[in-house]
Amino acid sequence: MLALGTFAVTWFTVIAIAVDLDGLVNLEPGGWIAAVVTAVPVATTFLLPDDSRPLCRPKELPSWAEILIIAAVFAVGLYVVNYGIQTDADHPEPFLGYLIAVGFAAVALVKAGLISRISELTSAYRSVTLVAALITAIVFPFFQDKSSFTELGVNIAIFATVALGLNIVVGLAGLLDLGYVAFLGVGAYTAALVSGSTASTIDVKFPFWAAVITGGVVSLIFGVVIGAPTLRLRGDYLAIVTLGFGEIFRLAMLNLDGTSGPSVTNGPDGIPNIPLWRSSGSTSTTTTASADSPSTPTATTTC
Repeated sequence: MLALGTFAVTWFTVIAIAVDLDGLVNLEPGGWIAAVVTAVPVATTFLLPDDSRPLCRPKELPSWAEILIIAAVFAVGLYVVNYGIQTDADHPEPFLGYLIAVGFAAVALVKAGLISRISELTSAYRSVTLVAALITAIVFPFFQDKSSFTELGVNIAIFATVALGLNIVVGLAGLLDLGYVAFLGVGAYTAALVSGSTASTIDVKFPFWAAVITGGVVSLIFGVVIGAPTLRLRGDYLAIVTLGFGEIFRLAMLNLDGTSGPSVTNGPDGIPNIPLWRSSGSTSTTTTASADSPSTPTATTTC
């Protein structure tokens, strides 16, 4: 598998270079040598006898060593992902070569039994795995030299958090809540209004974390106020009520534009230019709270 992976990456590189040089005739001698040298192990591999054997049971390691392995896996994963997304977007060849290398490496790890072993370790140390995943997500932005992937990661984290909450409501509590996203909108609009945005209709400016907490608290209050009367409903009846609440919220936010109603949310334009917290103390304004989506109010990030 190592020989096949090396062959695939090398030949892809040689072909990509030849295309850029307008033909194989312009390829340097080193390219031809690399192509032949990597092809020889692949060809001779088929002449070897089959010596496959069952995987042996891995040796038991002390707990601290297994925890270090989990940490190392997340560190290597962060490096591999960061290396891939940092490739030049204007030249796709390096990224395609990266995908080929990662694909063959993944197959090799599966055949070697390392993936199953890592899965066993993460299952045995769930708390350690969650902490390692959280730390990896926190340090990820500090390895980026541009904000696009960080903003994408923020959006992923926001909606993943919403999905976890919906899983609790629907999956664990058994309540079919179709207007769940409205509470996300309540929190997003509240945080945007008190964030100090230039488009905010409220002359209030909270620090970043205070605005986040305020949005969460107001969303919690709305959840209690709206949820309390519907606790006796089940099944389709609850779904209809919550679906109606979600649509009522969307229409209400769109009409609070100063024309159809009081000027609070700027209607479909939302509340742009929300200051973002920066670890260096500086801020930039790129996020928008808006309910102009045809189905759901969301907290979005725009470039």
